[in-house]
Amino acid sequence: MWFNITILTDGAPYYKTSCRILNLRHGVYSLEVRNLMERIIQYVKDRTKLFNNYIPCIKDECYEEHADSKINNYNAKQMDK
Repeated sequence: MWFNITILTDGAPYYKTSCRILNLRHGVYSLEVRNLMERIIQYVKDRTKLFNNYIPCIKDECYEEHADSKINNYNAKQMDK
């Protein structure tokens, strides 16, 4: 194995099975860590949604280069403020 990775999950059985199939170590995190992880994920989702609301993509097929240019334009505008 190239990487020594431990996947931490909430203990759902399908995570353990997936890790076994992929030959990864599996660990279960505590309730306190679970609450923190869910708050972090919700924060990232909220920030992503806000970004998409202010700078929507109107193309049918949005490629990575297009998204990168939008982010660079957004950052440039923020630096000018």
